[in-house]
Amino acid sequence: MQKIQNLIRCYKPLDFNSIDENLLEEFPILKKWQEDELFMSFVESTKENYSIFRCSYDSSPKFYLIPNFLFNYLEKILEANKNLGFSFGIDEIQERKILFYSLRYDIQTKDILLSENQVFLKKEKSTFVESKIEERKFIILKENNECVFKIYKKWKRENGKSIKQFNTKTFKTKECDYLFDNEILRNCFLQRIHTPILKDLNLLPTFLLSYLKVDFNLLKESHTIQDFVESALNLKIPFNLNKLDLFTALSFGIFLQFIEEKEQNKFYQFVLSKDCPKIKSDEAFFERTCDIFYKKKKFKVLNLYYYLLKTIQLRGEEYKYYNNEFILKDYTKLIYETKSKINFKIQSPQRISREHNALIDKLNASKIPKSKKLKIHQSFIHLKLPKNFKLLKTERELFLQGEKQNNCVYMRKDKVNRGTSAIYHLDYQGDYTLEISKKKEKFILYEMKGKHNVEPTEEIYSYVQKELERINANLKSLEYQK
Repeated sequence: MQKIQNLIRCYKPLDFNSIDENLLEEFPILKKWQEDELFMSFVESTKENYSIFRCSYDSSPKFYLIPNFLFNYLEKILEANKNLGFSFGIDEIQERKILFYSLRYDIQTKDILLSENQVFLKKEKSTFVESKIEERKFIILKENNECVFKIYKKWKRENGKSIKQFNTKTFKTKECDYLFDNEILRNCFLQRIHTPILKDLNLLPTFLLSYLKVDFNLLKESHTIQDFVESALNLKIPFNLNKLDLFTALSFGIFLQFIEEKEQNKFYQFVLSKDCPKIKSDEAFFERTCDIFYKKKKFKVLNLYYYLLKTIQLRGEEYKYYNNEFILKDYTKLIYETKSKINFKIQSPQRISREHNALIDKLNASKIPKSKKLKIHQSFIHLKLPKNFKLLKTERELFLQGEKQNNCVYMRKDKVNRGTSAIYHLDYQGDYTLEISKKKEKFILYEMKGKHNVEPTEEIYSYVQKELERINANLKSLEYQK
């Protein structure tokens, strides 16, 4: 590493546990950093994978966290190309996506500021290429265990100077999926957990921590997996969740809403058994998770489909096809969307098909709007049309008309609510949907369609036009009499 450090011009390694007295004299603020428990705790959390460097060409102290594996990479590059004149420069342009971080600390607010950068290996006098980069800044806040994320996107031109900045996004969060998605943030926040649940977190694959869509403070205050899951779901669970890993326990707690009470113990015994799919330490596991809304909060959990593969025993030659593909997976998805209970008694592909289709009907029915009244203008309500003209007065009636006639009349809802038109169902030599508008105190037929948007016959069209002409003539007569 020493060979590489000598090649990093203007950047010197720094150990905060033993800072040179001359440097402390030049920058007294470092003494305060060194004495600050929070900051030194953060430094300690980075030691395993990162080294701290000081940039010495500036009048103010600048520090960088550089991954240790980078030095091994540079050794190989420089050794293999020692005759080509390569040097190591630190720049924001991405040539190879190896991250390092600039580091600042606010001694007053106790906030740690990290700015994500990238390493650029270049040959002397080489030109920069045009590229688009993303830069992220993290501010680790002491209060409430939160972190501020600032994301910038920039363009670079040939001389390496930024010519455009766009899509700046800033947000503050204390959700684990954000705090654990970055190695340095993850190590920093895990070090703030002092309860036994830390041992359970360390048993999870690292990538899985970023799937925990929960408040970090909830995790920090929990002593056991049981405490954590029951607090996250605001639910008392009558099973010992401490026998499960944390992620499976959270998934199990959420799955209880999809399982009949009399089946829940069987399901718990299955989760404990060797037949239950176990968490794997690779990111292909991502395919085994899904997003589920529980009490208006979205959780990422194990996909119930992989449990059903073992618990639902299908008979017949079609078992393998249905076991691994399509309809069982769709059935599971429909269970989530309709918040239905699982039928563990299914034993044939045909039965799954029937259950699947029943859930589709239930899902479609749930999309039907409630009987909210449309804001129809009074002039349409008082139209004296024949009884075979039915005015659609609610959103539900409008939606069902579209379903029945297979058209998109429900999309006219906003137009009706503005008072510019009204929708009618006409029963005359068949079923028709028609829209009547008002133009210069006259009612006109704006559109009329049959089922599947079939055009009406000339006779039907003429019938409607005559009725509207009669109404308009009566209105004109009444206006004249006034």
